[in-house]
Order: sequence, then structure tokens, then C-alpha cells
Amino acid sequence: MRLIAAGKQSKMQSQSELILNELSKLKEIAKQDVCIVVEGCRDEQALRDFGIECRYYHVSGSGKSIHALAEQISAEREAIILTDFDKKGAILASKIVEQLHLAPDPVKVNLAFRRNLMNAMKETKAGEVHDLVHLVGGHDNGKDRRSSNKVHNKGKAHHP
Repeated sequence: MRLIAAGKQSKMQSQSELILNELSKLKEIAKQDVCIVVEGCRDEQALRDFGIECRYYHVSGSGKSIHALAEQISAEREAIILTDFDKKGAILASKIVEQLHLAPDPVKVNLAFRRNLMNAMKETKAGEVHDLVHLVGGHDNGKDRRSSNKVHNKGKAHHP
């Protein structure tokens, strides 16, 4: 019985390490000229709490259609799609990618982080981007979440 518990703890630790590794890679890539597309404010704030600073676009709560959002994103060089890891997130990611491929000036679409993080989170019950930071031990780059600025991005690029 003890071996099973230890095995579970080891598996959870390795999942946390995988998630932390992906978030660290994302943090480095975000320093380049890229944007990240998330579902909402909480997702952006969780990534910012981890130190991932770049332009963010929100799919939900913006009042914009996917087509209008894709038009905004089409001005970017690269878009990292990081919608939630549930069925709704998969549908949103698919629709965004489809619209971005129709844009006159194609944007490089990066789904690798979404895919890698989703695979790393398979054993957890978490399915949303804002759960990621909590899964890696609440890493927040020394920021106090209570005092952090509210995010007021409603489908517009939010600059750090």
C-alpha cells in the first residue's frame, strides 16, 4: 500500500516538473515577439503571476466574434494558442486556428504548449490554464496575487 502512495506522489512530482518545464519554456519564448491567446482574465493573470509577460488576447468575455479576434491577432508574428484543456477549449482553439489560416497575412500558430501542457496534466483533474501555476506549487515570481493589478483586457492585446 505504501508503494502505491509513493508511486502516486512520484508521478505527481514528475507531472509538476513537466508543467514547470513547459511554463519555463513559454516564459522564454514570450520574451520574443509573440502573443498568447487565452480564454479569459484569470488565465492571463496566472501566466503573468508565473512571470510570462507578453501581449495577451482573450477569447471569452470580449464580446467579439472569433473572426474579429482572429483579425486582431493577424497583426502578430506568432500566436501561441493556450485555451483551456477541456472540450470547449479544444473547440475554441480549433476555431481560432481555422480563422487565422484564413487571414491574408498568415500568423505562425503555435499549439505545442497547449498540447504539451494538456498531456502533462492528464492525471490531474485540472483542466484550465489558470490551474497550472497552482499545480507547480504556486510559483508566482514573488508577486502577491492580492495586490496585483486587475486585468482589463476584453479581446484586445494587453501589453505588459
